[in-house]
Amino acid sequence: MLSPEQQRRSEGEVSSTHRHNEYRREWRQENFDIYTTLNSRKGPFIEIAGPTPDNYRMVDMQRLDKKVYSSNKYKGLPLFSGQTGEFIGYSHPVDFQADAQNLPMQDGSVGAIFCSCLSTLFLQEGKTTEQATQETKELHEKAIQESYRVLEKEGLLIWEGGTQNDIEYGRHIGFKIVSHASEGDTYGTERHDIIFIKK
Repeated sequence: MLSPEQQRRSEGEVSSTHRHNEYRREWRQENFDIYTTLNSRKGPFIEIAGPTPDNYRMVDMQRLDKKVYSSNKYKGLPLFSGQTGEFIGYSHPVDFQADAQNLPMQDGSVGAIFCSCLSTLFLQEGKTTEQATQETKELHEKAIQESYRVLEKEGLLIWEGGTQNDIEYGRHIGFKIVSHASEGDTYGTERHDIIFIKK
């Protein structure tokens, strides 16, 4: 029996790079093209917890045939002081306000969802790292579940800055992974960029 890593390698393309104490590994399902797939989706494209002003690592937004409507539970991207951590305002206004855990869309109506680095604002709320880690895990699971609900059949969830738990949870609820990149360092920090497709 093949291990999950051996099976992924046998079913797609794998690349790996190493630099100093850092690494990046990428896998993509054979014959999967992100732009062909995205541009053939019927429903609208939305971004949750956005906007992401510096683009995505897995998708060049300029190559899409549709506008991506950005949303956030706030009226824009919250900004905090780098020195004090105090809230200082918003940048990059959103197209509509919505919580990633409760999107105002009908079941099966969205073509693609984009999300980059969804997290709780634990530093500003005075929470411990352990509390924030648990809350972020729960937030990710609820947002992934809600994305599954609103995506059309074969709709895509582009999920950047995720965790190993996000991968496992996405598969558990019925998503299939068509692309996955992980990067980290020798100190144990790891982040995952995943493209899920709704089966």
